[in-house]
Amino acid sequence: MAATLHTMAGGFDPADYQIDDYLDNKRPAYCGGPAEAYAQEVQWWEADMARHFGPDWRAKIHRCTHCGNGSVRYITAVTHVPTGEQVVFGTDCTERLGFANR
Repeated sequence: MAATLHTMAGGFDPADYQIDDYLDNKRPAYCGGPAEAYAQEVQWWEADMARHFGPDWRAKIHRCTHCGNGSVRYITAVTHVPTGEQVVFGTDCTERLGFANR
């Protein structure tokens, strides 16, 4: 898939995207308590990321697909409807792009 598809230079159209969820891409922090409970929380978080972004979620979650910012923390899980590709938009891009289902 061309890297520019999801950018303004690639003919970006917000109507081609469906917002699926808003997520925190930071792994849960251990705050005390049983280690088993923390391990379960991390497991749930990882499963949620994999469900939204597929098996390569670790490579996707820190970079906004629209602007290229590589240090986004709060992300929007978005499906590019024409291709079915699951992509990441940072909160700043999500805010200004005018998605219909925001």
